[in-house]
Amino acid sequence: MKQKFNVTGMTCSACSAHVEKAVNKLDAVRKAEVSLMTNSMTVDYDESALTPDGIIQAVVHAGYGASLPQKAGDTAQAKAQRPEAQMEAERRQMLQDAQQQVAALALLAAAKVSGHAMDQEGDRDLVEDFLREAGDL
Repeated sequence: MKQKFNVTGMTCSACSAHVEKAVNKLDAVRKAEVSLMTNSMTVDYDESALTPDGIIQAVVHAGYGASLPQKAGDTAQAKAQRPEAQMEAERRQMLQDAQQQVAALALLAAAKVSGHAMDQEGDRDLVEDFLREAGDL
């Protein structure tokens, strides 16, 4: 069975790759494809061995939110009924993204203030190295 899901909390291609990998690890999934542009995912899976809720839980466990698409007019009701775990995953992802951005800006500002003359390539390399070493803040 092919099923489309809405995915929330993704901000970059690494996020979408993380979601795709988490869902593709499920035994009953034949193929999962995630689109960052549309914040959606299409999953081809064995419906006798896996439910949509199982797929949603895999996405939530990966730190993002997921839901089945709603019919037109059900959007407000769906948001009101969104699972607490999904909202918490979205909040955590936004906080993590903000922390990384602040850390990168602080590092860049410190390098500039201390007199390190760098070009844009050097700035980007410095920030990427810092984020790679810092991991999850």
